[in-house]
Amino acid sequence: MIHRRFRHAVLAVIVIGLGTSAFGQDADNKKLSTGLQPVLNLLGGREARFAITASVQVTIDRTTVPVDVRLVRFDDHEFDLDLTHTQYSVKIRRRREATAFALPHHKVVFLGRGETDEQDHLTPKGIVGRMVSPASMASVYSALIANSDASAAALVLTELLKIKFDPQTQRWTVGKDV
Repeated sequence: MIHRRFRHAVLAVIVIGLGTSAFGQDADNKKLSTGLQPVLNLLGGREARFAITASVQVTIDRTTVPVDVRLVRFDDHEFDLDLTHTQYSVKIRRRREATAFALPHHKVVFLGRGETDEQDHLTPKGIVGRMVSPASMASVYSALIANSDASAAALVLTELLKIKFDPQTQRWTVGKDV
């Protein structure tokens, strides 16, 4: 039996390499692809400046909870990132001359100044490739982000993860999770 991670990686490589022309697109894929393209352009570094907010559901201590996300990219070197939950929060402020990492619920801020390592840094350009390990499952999906091919990403999400659009709630769901 093929290991699940390997199957995901092979499918992602096929989809990225061939695009979606060989597979066709149904209405859900087309709708998801259209919605994903602007987000993939932002996350893939194709826009110099942007601000994006989202509310996502994540599992913390085996409980699904809402987390508000705010990402503002000012240029290739500077950004703000806020991850806010009722019990846990993180705020990162990256500027050319310094980086602040704040834990508001703990009332702690770590401040770093000076030269940064050439390979290990928080500059927005190319950050996905530096932060996601090639050994992780996330690397399969980060390749889709870096490629910025919304059709390929939509195909992987609908076929591999079985994401479905619910017209009543106007949301994309995986199983019973939003």
